[in-house]
Amino acid sequence: MEILARRMHSHCRTAVVFVGLLILIGLAGCSDKATEAPIPVRVVEISTATSEPAAASTSTPEQVFVEPSEAGESTEMFVETETELGGGGRIIFSSEREEKYSYDLYSMLPDGSDVQRITETSEESEYSANWSPDGERIVFRSFSPARTDFLYVMSIDGSDKWLLLSSNRYAGDPDWTEAGIVYYEGRCTIESCWSEVEKMTTEIYVIQPDGSGRTALTFSSKWMHGPSWSPDFEKIVYSSGSPYALYLMNADGSGQTPLIALPGDAIDPAWSPDGEWIVFATNRHVKFEIYMVRPDGTDLTRLTDDPHNDKQPAWSPDSKFIVFSSERDDDSEIYLLEISSGALTRLTENPLNDVMPDWAP
Repeated sequence: MEILARRMHSHCRTAVVFVGLLILIGLAGCSDKATEAPIPVRVVEISTATSEPAAASTSTPEQVFVEPSEAGESTEMFVETETELGGGGRIIFSSEREEKYSYDLYSMLPDGSDVQRITETSEESEYSANWSPDGERIVFRSFSPARTDFLYVMSIDGSDKWLLLSSNRYAGDPDWTEAGIVYYEGRCTIESCWSEVEKMTTEIYVIQPDGSGRTALTFSSKWMHGPSWSPDFEKIVYSSGSPYALYLMNADGSGQTPLIALPGDAIDPAWSPDGEWIVFATNRHVKFEIYMVRPDGTDLTRLTDDPHNDKQPAWSPDSKFIVFSSERDDDSEIYLLEISSGALTRLTENPLNDVMPDWAP
């Protein structure tokens, strides 16, 4: 009996040990899941290849959450939907495709299709068109060697046009937001700037779409161009000096501070809709190339690398693409660049020049 009791006690102890091992294995499995390392984010470097890739897709996939179809179901379901390239909207640009040295305004979809003519003039040229915040109207510069500069506001279909500004001096580069239209305008010490251009400078102004509230933001002896609002309307970036460097100022013109100065000129700045970047063109490498920089002056990044001029960049509404004009085809054409991959797509193909694109919000 004593031997039998010892055997039974041994079997029980073995069973307890076995069950304990099972419990430990189960706990170890739970602990592994709780401390699982997150998947690292893949960083994509900006490409500087000059070869043209295949045309960009006109839509990008987006994950959309779908509510459970059965009561009490807790499983999350995601389906892929299609979103418009760059966040949608049309691209407006100036083109002399109908008559050399005479520029008219055109618009197209972000993939280069559905090109529509907006203006049709022969004695003057339309440049620097910029969209209203609601995407229904544009403000643009009208210029003729025989006339002074004008800024006009007009519906996108060419109707409901009115004169915003008439100047005997240079005026251009309008940027229209809810805070108003910021632009550059010449200032002279004489009545006519055309007689003694060397006595003229350009200053940054702001004006409301109805022509009211015209206010000078800068007072200097320098030339200033390309003002662009920050998305929160608190700052303006612009080019100034000789050579041109990028500067920032407050919306009321105060706090003018340098952002970045490079060998050569830095021109055509444009603030990204998400506020993270300022894109611009610089000829620090002789020909103009597209760069971007943080609003605090850090993370200078080169986006294009070509022996021909790349200028006049503008952002897509989702801040993932830029459009710009390039002379890499002998004449000037409009190109689309995807920031994350460096994929480059030619949008226009015209024996004459297509320039100054701007993407609707």
